[in-house]
Amino acid sequence: MASPLPLLPLLLLAAGAYILVHAARSIHAHLTCPLRNLPGPDRGDRVFGHFKLLINDYDLTNRWRATFGTNFVYRGLFNKRELYTADLSALKHILVNDMIYQKPPPMRQTMESLVGNGLTVVEGEEHRRQRKILNPAFSIPATRDLTEIFTQKSVQLRDLWLRQLGHADSQRIDAFAWLRKMTLEVIAEAGFNYHLNALEPSGPPNELVQALEKLIVRETPRETAFRFAQASIPVLRLFPTGVGKAVPAARAEMFRIGGRLLAESKAAAAADLNPFGGKKAARRRDLLSVMVQSNMLDDESVRMSDADVIAQIPANFTAGHDTSSTSSAWLLHALSLNRACQTKLRQELLTVHTDNPSMDELNSLPYLDWVIREAMRAYTPVATTFRVAMQDDVLPLSKPYVDRHGVVRDTIPLRKGTLIRVPIEAVHLDKDIWGPDAHEFKPERWECIPEAAKNIPSAWGNLLTFLAGPRNCIASRFSVVEMKSLLFTLVRAFEIDAAVPAGEIIPTASALHRPRVRSELGKGAQLPLVLRRYVPVDQY
Repeated sequence: MASPLPLLPLLLLAAGAYILVHAARSIHAHLTCPLRNLPGPDRGDRVFGHFKLLINDYDLTNRWRATFGTNFVYRGLFNKRELYTADLSALKHILVNDMIYQKPPPMRQTMESLVGNGLTVVEGEEHRRQRKILNPAFSIPATRDLTEIFTQKSVQLRDLWLRQLGHADSQRIDAFAWLRKMTLEVIAEAGFNYHLNALEPSGPPNELVQALEKLIVRETPRETAFRFAQASIPVLRLFPTGVGKAVPAARAEMFRIGGRLLAESKAAAAADLNPFGGKKAARRRDLLSVMVQSNMLDDESVRMSDADVIAQIPANFTAGHDTSSTSSAWLLHALSLNRACQTKLRQELLTVHTDNPSMDELNSLPYLDWVIREAMRAYTPVATTFRVAMQDDVLPLSKPYVDRHGVVRDTIPLRKGTLIRVPIEAVHLDKDIWGPDAHEFKPERWECIPEAAKNIPSAWGNLLTFLAGPRNCIASRFSVVEMKSLLFTLVRAFEIDAAVPAGEIIPTASALHRPRVRSELGKGAQLPLVLRRYVPVDQY
């Protein structure tokens, strides 16, 4: 009987066969890819494609757009073709059909490793179920009730800045650092009835703040590239990055704190419903209470496991305060560069004779609304998001394009697995939509918006800020009223000027465009501003 072949040659043979099959599939996919005839830049690096260029240059796709038009193809990791489209009909199709177009695996895996299977991570029917449960926490009545918290925190921040200013004529501050603290307090109290005292800490550092600081990690470009490679080659997941090593402990700490918050919320809900406890039954509107109350109902479809409830806590903390602080920072930056707009806004705000306006009073101020819409357009906080096709499909186009062979086409066929870049910022700055002054901060444009802007798929304000379709941002109303409260309070109290020359404030190269100073990149995200106490003319 023949002796068995040694194990090592068998392993090498199997590895060689795997590589050959994978290479054959890649070559076949390359030669038959429906995107092969779209215009676009050259192939780039053989392994990284344009990946490294894209994560280091936030403006690269805008330059490509100027060269290749609304629809083009570029190369991602492993030189795989990926689609860029700013066509409004294509974007509407992508955002409305959430069962066909979902978050790509690298994005989902990263988010799940950080925050668990909360609303921002899950897809399909599970997303719809969770959203149905959480909707009451972000409804108009709930936001109206929470406006008092927004105003309280805004007033607290105003008073802290006034104390810093003291008797001086002016004071330079890093507004972004303060806004991060304030928005963290807002989401803690409004979302989970949890008091952080982040603005004026006393005693040892808050455990929740510490866990969040570790959880909101900043990857290096190399770590980002490796994470995307892990999504394509599962065996690479056995080798975590530096960030991947640091996250589990922070995530475990966050979930431990979340479990305690859930237990406290359950106890509070039980006491409210106890007729012998001497308390009137209450309907709490913070996010955690809404989930706990939903779990007390007989309807199984609106119940969540404790693990799913706890998963919403880190997800909402990280998304709620990071995006809100960034948006608010760009608002103040825009006003610091436009004193005429700032003065006009202040005049409107001073017509309200209270420091604690209601949601309805804030929403009755048209210029305040225009300023926020225009800042979200001109300084888009989240510049880009991505979707992946879960099946073969065809994208409709509002405008045809000419392919590499000169053929006019009015659709884009897609193969399952195609990654699509949704260029939010590019749509917001598109001169074909907004006119030749699209790059200018001009709140007055919202008095009569261009007809073309009405075709933007949108959940709010004819903008892609909060996306559209079934996966639009559930907290959009919450976020807008929070920003209105903040501007209302700060602009009435201060004259706000830029602390660095025009053009020095630039966005980070990440998808979330945090502000930073061009000449001080080593200091990370920051927004230096100069504050002066506002004194009405008749008080001089």
